Amino acid sequence: MISHISKLARIGLSKKEKQNLEKEFSDILNFVKKLEKVDTSKVKPTSHIIGIENITREDKVYQINKKRNKLLKLAPKRKGRYFKVKAVL
Repeated sequence: MISHISKLARIGLSKKEKQNLEKEFSDILNFVKKLEKVDTSKVKPTSHIIGIENITREDKVYQINKKRNKLLKLAPKRKGRYFKVKAVL
């Protein structure tokens, strides 16, 4: 299994490194087996543990006709009531 994973990841491993990783993977899988035995029937599903919700502000529309005209006069290039800029790719 380690040889296959290292080949997929294009990582060269020595024989000793492969042996160490086999043991580490085995330990991880054994721990997962222990976790599978834990009774979680009374635990509520969570998306994250700290319970924070997104905090958003209300969108507000502002009339900026006067400010827009002042800003457009300062722009090096403009087209109608818009700033004219080079294409961004």
